[in-house]
Amino acid sequence: MQSHNHSPAHSRDDDTDPPGPYLRRLRDVPQDTVRRLAEEIGRRPATSLGEARAAAYLDGRLRRAGLRASADTFPARPIPGWEGVLSGGLILLALILYYWQPLGAALLQVAALILTGISFGRRGAPLIERQRLSQNVIATRAAADELRHRLVLLAALDTPAIPRRLAQRLGGSVVSLARLIAALLIVVLGLIGLFDPQRLWFFLQFLPALYLIATAILDLLGKRGLLAPQSADAAGIAVLLASCEALDELQHTELWAIGLGASLSEVGLADVLRRYPFDSTTLFIGLEGLGNGQPVFLTHAGWPGQPADQQLVEVATRLGSDPRILIGPLRAASIPTMTAALPLAGHRAMTVACQGPSRTIVDDDEALNRATRLVIAIARAIDAS
Repeated sequence: MQSHNHSPAHSRDDDTDPPGPYLRRLRDVPQDTVRRLAEEIGRRPATSLGEARAAAYLDGRLRRAGLRASADTFPARPIPGWEGVLSGGLILLALILYYWQPLGAALLQVAALILTGISFGRRGAPLIERQRLSQNVIATRAAADELRHRLVLLAALDTPAIPRRLAQRLGGSVVSLARLIAALLIVVLGLIGLFDPQRLWFFLQFLPALYLIATAILDLLGKRGLLAPQSADAAGIAVLLASCEALDELQHTELWAIGLGASLSEVGLADVLRRYPFDSTTLFIGLEGLGNGQPVFLTHAGWPGQPADQQLVEVATRLGSDPRILIGPLRAASIPTMTAALPLAGHRAMTVACQGPSRTIVDDDEALNRATRLVIAIARAIDAS
C-alpha cells in the first residue's frame, strides 16, 4: 500500500475539543452526527437501504474532512437469519407433541439439532437468507513525512438486531454454541424418554427448550426491527468522524477510517483484510457500543478473551488518566467486538467501548467527547513514537 505525501497542517492544542459554533459549517460535533444518523437515517441492518444511506453519509463527511474515500461492495446476508426462529419453532412444536407423540417430537428435536449444528458450523452466518450487497467505506489520509505507522479506526455502519447487552445475557458471543448445547440436551432427554416414559424427562427438557424459544423470539423481533438500538451504534461513527477531522497534522502515521458494513457477521472485516494486506506496523482501534454510559478501553474482548495490543493498552492507560479524558481499562472477555477476530489473524488491535447501562438514546455528550479525546491523543502519541 502506497502512501502519498500531503503538506502538514498546523496543529492546534484545542483539537481534542469539539469545535465551537463558529466551526459548524466545516465540522459537526459528535452529538450532531449521532442525531443525524439516529433520527434521519434510523435503523441500519446489514444490506439494508439504511446501511447504504449511512455509508453515503460517512463517505461525504470523510471527503469533507480531507480524506480520500471510496466504497467496496461485497455480498452479505442480513443478521439474524431465520435459522434461530425455525429451530425455536420446531422445539416449541416438539414440546406440544411430546406428551402424545413422543416419536414425532423426537424427530422434530433432531431436525432442530441439525439446524443449530449447521448454524454453529457457519459461525452464526445465516443460511436461510438471500445474499445482498453490503459495503465498506474506506478513507485514508497519507502521512505528511516518512511513514512509520498505520492507524485504522473502525466503526460499524450497521445496527444490531437486538441490544448487545440483552444478547450477551442470552449467550453473548457464544450464542450459537449455547443453542447447539441446548438442542443436544433436548435430543438426549427426548431419546431417553422414548425408552423410559417418565414425566421427569419431559420436564427436564423445559429449561433448554425455553432458551431456544427465547432466542428465537429475539431473532424474530430483530427481523422486525422492534428492539434495534440506533443511537449507541451511531456514536462509533460520530467519534470516528470527529477524530479524523482533528487528526490533520500527523507526520509519520497514515490514517485510515473504515465504516464496516455487515459488521456483526464479520463479513465486512473479512473483506477489508482480503483487499488490504495490512502489515505489522498497522494498529486497529475499534469504536463500538459508545453512548451506552461510561467509556472504557478493552484489554480483552471476544471469547475466550483475546488480549488487546499491548502498546495500545499501555498508551491508552497513560493517556486515559488525563482529567479531560478519564477513561480506564476493562477486561470484558465475553463481549463480542468487531476487533476480537483481529488478534487471531495476527493483527494488533484494541476496542474503545462503553460500560452500560444500555440505552437507545445518547444523552451523555461529555462521554462522547472524552472518547474522541482519547482516540485523538492515542493517534498523536503513536505518531510521536
